[in-house]
Amino acid sequence: MKRVYSAIGLCAALLIFEAWVLLPASHAKTDVVDGLLRVPAPPPPNPLVSRHSETKRSLDPYNVSNPPGDNASTDELLEYWSAVQRQRQALGYTPDPSERTLERLFREIDKDHSKLMKLLGSFPDGEKTADFVKGIYDQEGTTGAFSKDERKAIKNWLVYHSPYFSNELYQLAEKAGDTDTYVTNQDELLALARVDFDKARPLIDRLYANGPDKASRVLARWALYRHALDTDSTGDIERYRDELKAVVEDKTLSAPMRDLAMDALVSEKEWSGRDDWYTGLMADETLGDLGTYTGLTTLINVSPPEKYVDKMLELLKSDSKAVRTAAVRNLLLKGNGSKPEVIKAMLPWLEDPNWANDVGGARMAIVNALSSIKLPESVQGLIRMLDEKKKQRVTTYAEASNMANRPANSAAIAANTAANAAAYAANFSASAVNSSSGRDIEVYAYRSVAVTALAFQADPAAGPALRRVLNEAQGYDRMSIIDALLKCRGFSVPEQVDSLEAATRKQMMAEELARAAVNTNLPTADYYGDNSPYGKTGPLNQADIKEMIGQRLLISSEVT
Repeated sequence: MKRVYSAIGLCAALLIFEAWVLLPASHAKTDVVDGLLRVPAPPPPNPLVSRHSETKRSLDPYNVSNPPGDNASTDELLEYWSAVQRQRQALGYTPDPSERTLERLFREIDKDHSKLMKLLGSFPDGEKTADFVKGIYDQEGTTGAFSKDERKAIKNWLVYHSPYFSNELYQLAEKAGDTDTYVTNQDELLALARVDFDKARPLIDRLYANGPDKASRVLARWALYRHALDTDSTGDIERYRDELKAVVEDKTLSAPMRDLAMDALVSEKEWSGRDDWYTGLMADETLGDLGTYTGLTTLINVSPPEKYVDKMLELLKSDSKAVRTAAVRNLLLKGNGSKPEVIKAMLPWLEDPNWANDVGGARMAIVNALSSIKLPESVQGLIRMLDEKKKQRVTTYAEASNMANRPANSAAIAANTAANAAAYAANFSASAVNSSSGRDIEVYAYRSVAVTALAFQADPAAGPALRRVLNEAQGYDRMSIIDALLKCRGFSVPEQVDSLEAATRKQMMAEELARAAVNTNLPTADYYGDNSPYGKTGPLNQADIKEMIGQRLLISSEVT
């Protein structure tokens, strides 16, 4: 028995000694970051090994202005110019292949006629291209490599880009004329003027004879201008260009007429002095917003994405509000609104809502961009926008209630409808129920999206402002504010730990009650009901805030 006790004593002594000697060493090794930093760096990539992910070109629609060179691989040429075909549009920028690249594409199509359908839309206008496509079309016949729909598509291209089917194009072009808002069959008339001007001339003359207040007369000028450019008729080029410029500059004319003239002047061949003339127009407020028409944005749409960025950034410093407004619209086109330097140049608009006119929700787009672009200098402007109010019209109490109960999700933010919409129901008078006109209600138009942007910026300076608006917010808006506060370190670590422990206990209790309810037919606990902080109206107490912090931490994937 003595030996047993001796053995037990020896083991216990050894365990105590091991704990005393080894545990401190083990504790010293718990710094995971330090351990990772001590791991040797991976070797550099072998330059002799080709990596497909590096050689594959980006087919982003905003990168079409950088085509592969004439000596690029055949696969790269086919991939790029097939993508260009999918992106080509009437008033948008797409490059044309060089002569050498076009020859290489033609040779690939000669080897396999089926490739024509992938490349047809990337071909430039011209006799050479038209003859090549017509040759393939005739060779295949009705039982060749193309389906019925594909042959129809090829013929349709030939109708608009070659003289081979000009009679069919004429039948479409002769329907060109004025509508209530614009012109009809515009593309057909312009195409006919290019492929068979003699056939188009009677139609053009008919439209040109229309009254000075008709958009169809502007279309006729465009067709004459295009023909003058194609034939290099200097006198006619200057004449029709001056007529079109006069239409754009005339503030008494309708939006359709001015827009159509602008399309003609910027979508055709570039001319000396065009950019100076265009920037001079940006101070004209009547051109800054032509409603549904592209107006001043047309030049940006038909140009390479990078071409006018620097110029528009310079114009943001203008003393003219109209010029700044036009520059903002142009910069937010073609993917430029995702560039940090562009958003940074527009930050004065966050501080001063009158810095530019808000056309098409441009100001909301800038705040949205700050949900993915890190700009510390934007934080003060975003904090200011938390309290900015805006009038919005509602017509019924039911509409106000629906707006109040709508979750603040990204789709609602994009539609500019979720920004503290609870103010609708809180302030809406029952007298408006039977009113056909409704009434204007002041809402925090940018609060929800500004909270999201502040969460991404993760700047502690936003903490006090976010804690203040937490009491003013309603429903699910409180959830996004809590998330933002956590990312901005608006709560201390002990505060978070305490909240997490309390939420865990409550969750366990709720699960226990739910199991009891199943076994005894008792009603289950309503964990997220009206008694929760999200359903509570008015100021929150410390227990409410603690509960919300804990709930968010329980489901968060980004706990520190």
